[in-house]
Amino acid sequence: MSALGQRLRQAREEIRPDKPKLSQAALGKMVNMSGQAVGLIERGETQDPRKLVQLAKALKLNPNWLVTGKEPKYSDDWEQIVNLAGLPEEAQAGILNLVSSLEEGRLSVKQFLGLLALILDK
Repeated sequence: MSALGQRLRQAREEIRPDKPKLSQAALGKMVNMSGQAVGLIERGETQDPRKLVQLAKALKLNPNWLVTGKEPKYSDDWEQIVNLAGLPEEAQAGILNLVSSLEEGRLSVKQFLGLLALILDK
């Protein structure tokens, strides 16, 4: 099981007052994918899921935490995460543009992380 898969499974199975435990099928339905596809991600058989951001949003997770394990774990809004980072406005706009591209499936997670690193290195 990959680290991303472990974190996804942990978050999906976590019991919180505002979010009951979800099955793989229920989570998949929330993001228009099959429960089997969610299982493949959790087992590490899918390393670069196209619907990573949608999965994170469905679980109210920070997508960066899902990929890297770095806090904050939970988020309701990417803009809030970017604003909390204290980055210049130009970098914030670039990151939000990358998030949009990732959500729309125009970038893979690997491409997203590479471009994000470029923005943060400026």
